Amino acid sequence: MNFSHVKFGRKIPKDRSYEDKYCFKKMMAVPVKNVEKTLIVPLGLRSFYDQGDLGACVGFSSSWMMSIYNCNPQQKYDAVWLYRQAQLNDGFDETNPPDDTGTVVSAAFWVLNHLGHKKIEENDPDINDGIMSYYWGQSSDDIRTAIAIGRPAVIGINWYSGFFEPEKINGEYWIGRNKNKLGSNAGGHAICVTASSDRRQAVKLINTWGKDFPETWLSYSLFDKLMAQDGELCIGIDVPASS
Repeated sequence: MNFSHVKFGRKIPKDRSYEDKYCFKKMMAVPVKNVEKTLIVPLGLRSFYDQGDLGACVGFSSSWMMSIYNCNPQQKYDAVWLYRQAQLNDGFDETNPPDDTGTVVSAAFWVLNHLGHKKIEENDPDINDGIMSYYWGQSSDDIRTAIAIGRPAVIGINWYSGFFEPEKINGEYWIGRNKNKLGSNAGGHAICVTASSDRRQAVKLINTWGKDFPETWLSYSLFDKLMAQDGELCIGIDVPASS
């Protein structure tokens, strides 16, 4: 897989003040220790949550998150519906559907919070298939804590050309192992985070590019670097948001 096979679609929000207002540290102030947790992922949906030639990574990764969150390997959510609803609510004039011009992670979570999600076999969304609230993280400590309490998350990051060819080490796939050879920024991408391992000092990502692209580990240190580069980390929580 390379740049010619992928259409990127994660945009950077114009206003990010909500990240401070709904900061994850307000909910979980102290990072947990010795995290070794992998969430249950319905891998049978990998082909279903393949964004294909759409720039809809935000909608597909957020739908992946909801299937994981609800622990239902049979439940399929309409990722294109979520993508289009996010476009309608992201504050960008140039992203209105049917144009395939991407959207922001915050808009998808706004939809999940206010409208819920739409099952693929149904015509309308159900608020019970959404999230009660969501918080914003900024570091590997935040994602470690989120995974430790059983909450998958979606990140929006710069995707570098070196990430297209994960390196296989001891039977596991990694991206960005050599931070001096990341390559060029190929575009903005949204991905679901499914595991955190202090032993590996890394998080695990599941992509929206079908079954041929493996689940990959990303080091905490590179995760923090990507967050500092206009990255986003959004965590869905079923408790009311603090005011």
